[in-house]
Amino acid sequence: MAGTGGCVDLPAGRGLWVAGPARVSVERGRLLAAGFELGEGEEVVVRATRGFTFYPLGGAARVCVAAGSGGGYRVVGEGFRETLEWLRLGERLRGSGVGRVAVVGPVEAGKSTLTVFLANMLGVGVVETDVGQNEMGLPACVSYSENPGAPFLSMEELPRPSCVFVGHVSAEKAATGIVAAAAEAASRLGRFVADTDGFVDGLGLVYKPWLVEAMGVDAVVAVGAPRQLAAALRGRGLTVYEAPRAPLPRWRSRLDRRSYRSRLWARLFSSPVTLVLRGASVEPLCGLEETAEDGAVYSCGRVVLVESRRRPEGPPGARWLRPGWARGLVAGLRVSGGGDVPALVETLEPGGRRVVVRAAWRPGGEVVGLRLGWIRLSENYEETHLPLEPYPLAALGRAGWRPRVSGAV
Repeated sequence: MAGTGGCVDLPAGRGLWVAGPARVSVERGRLLAAGFELGEGEEVVVRATRGFTFYPLGGAARVCVAAGSGGGYRVVGEGFRETLEWLRLGERLRGSGVGRVAVVGPVEAGKSTLTVFLANMLGVGVVETDVGQNEMGLPACVSYSENPGAPFLSMEELPRPSCVFVGHVSAEKAATGIVAAAAEAASRLGRFVADTDGFVDGLGLVYKPWLVEAMGVDAVVAVGAPRQLAAALRGRGLTVYEAPRAPLPRWRSRLDRRSYRSRLWARLFSSPVTLVLRGASVEPLCGLEETAEDGAVYSCGRVVLVESRRRPEGPPGARWLRPGWARGLVAGLRVSGGGDVPALVETLEPGGRRVVVRAAWRPGGEVVGLRLGWIRLSENYEETHLPLEPYPLAALGRAGWRPRVSGAV
């Protein structure tokens, strides 16, 4: 059966998959949601960007769905066994008294869904270390939020999360930054379940144990994870539980993932706050050698970069950049007391002496520094990824570039 609105008699062992936006209410019986129960007369809202499956507990249930535009529902036959295994795992973790849990596994294994499931069961906060598909809506950040005190279906429902800015959306390229950011988030939150990215092959077998160790977790839950990863985690002395994949996983292509991030960027900067910063530390910047009325000279190791409106005559071998190279860069404003605010650079004067940014929200304290990321956003919030070099060298956009022996470009 499928539809956009109505009531369903849901037999034991079957599930009701609901695509948002939709309101789900229980007319009779009990439903298992994301690690919590819904009893008779209770209801929950499934957001427009999500789909979720509910299962009856203790027999059949009668469920009513009121779906909005684009929403709907259908009865499904799979997933009940896996969901009960998740429930037993949550009860086991709760009984063991653990306060910090990390969920690991490959792409599209259901890590985010299980993270919410366990956070509800354990009554703890959430750390989101997936900088590329950040379920809290903060790309290029490790984000975190306290438990809201009421059950929730997805991380999108959490109150405004905090950001520790990393500056990239690829775990493979920014692994060191993610590890450091996750350690900071864990220290600020205390008790949590941590969602992680799907980078578990190759270098991921080294990176993932670093990540969970940096957060000081009590236990790791491996969801459909490769045996090598579970072995690597146990080899570090970590307690590892294994869990089945999500009953109804979603599959997204690389293009789908980039489109998802574009929507997140657009939502994040839909109502920005314009800030003018003077004297704040800007990183990572090459050394500023000299400034002139129409530009500046930067020394980036053996590379000399001249920022000017006109092509410079020298020094020999120097690279040329026009002013405005920083416009559209994603950045993080470091606020006194800790935490970052995502921002977009509008203007960056030589050496960072004056910076104009569009912040995602108004900082709750003094801005003490600005960290530039390695992503540039277009007016349509499409990404260009830059090499992980200091600026303005990174603005050339060519990883591993070395200067010519002579001649200016």
